[in-house]
Amino acid sequence: MNVVLIKNQTLMKKIVITYGIIAGTIVGGLMLASMPLWKSGVLNFDNGQLVGYTTMVIALSVIFFAIKSFRDNHAGGKITFGKGVVIGILITAIASVMYALAWEISFHSMGDEFIQKMTDHHFKELKADGATEAELEKAKVDWASFNEMYKNPVIRFGVTLMEIFPVGLAISLVCAGLLRKKEFLAATSTIIILMATLISCNNPNPVNMEMTDNLKLGAFSVSLTVKDLHASKEFYEKLGFKVLGGDISKNYLIMKNENSIIGLFQGMFDKNILTYNLGWDENGKDIKSFTDIREIQKQLKGKGLKLENEANEKTAGPASFILIDPDGNQILFDQHR
Repeated sequence: MNVVLIKNQTLMKKIVITYGIIAGTIVGGLMLASMPLWKSGVLNFDNGQLVGYTTMVIALSVIFFAIKSFRDNHAGGKITFGKGVVIGILITAIASVMYALAWEISFHSMGDEFIQKMTDHHFKELKADGATEAELEKAKVDWASFNEMYKNPVIRFGVTLMEIFPVGLAISLVCAGLLRKKEFLAATSTIIILMATLISCNNPNPVNMEMTDNLKLGAFSVSLTVKDLHASKEFYEKLGFKVLGGDISKNYLIMKNENSIIGLFQGMFDKNILTYNLGWDENGKDIKSFTDIREIQKQLKGKGLKLENEANEKTAGPASFILIDPDGNQILFDQHR
């Protein structure tokens, strides 16, 4: 069944979490690693900010690779500015939380010492700027109030978040703006459009890789684009179809009548699609042996057929590709495992 966009949402979450953790590990890990340098005086408030923000930029540069990965591998080589920004902001949120947690760990080991050094540096700058005695006295009162407030872990956590989050937001805006142009660092190989390529790590598929002219394409279904999912469901129920799978709250249903299978999709694609579900039987259950989608792709290309999009032949497991027939009908080959 056509679950392309649903897979894309899952893949986007996976990319966000993966790259968010990478960014957070870099920025949080480097903070923890730098604490001995603060204590020894190698790092101070004169050079520490430069080092800190440089670390943030390096860590959050993974946003660029995350957006590009989603664009090239799972969105057909194009992505909207808005979706790129969303990916960047979500990665920033994860990295920011990890950064703030790292600071909490560090603060508990050098909190009082840090506050004292921060206070000394602040007043050193005020004196260097020519502050009067009255201004210094007022600053002492204000600074004492801030220091007391900073001891509150909730407030301190929020302050720390706001150190890094604007950096990530800026990087997200820049990267999304650049990568929304599909010609900007375009993928060097043909990438599938509206497909999801999941990595199979622990459960290799017992696929049949033998070359044969008798292509086994799997269970066949027709994916219909509908205007009103509830109305379409009611209509096809009158024809004897029953719900086999899907989720009406997510705007798609899979329905079956004996050996006939249809997918109803609201707002997910423009045209009806003929779908072959490799690795599944007519009930959406796994079958023991099937021809891998990459082998079918090779055979079709060998017969001179031009594919609209191609599955990545370097991967294993779930993948998809689209073929257009002479009348412009889309045929989706979708392997689910």
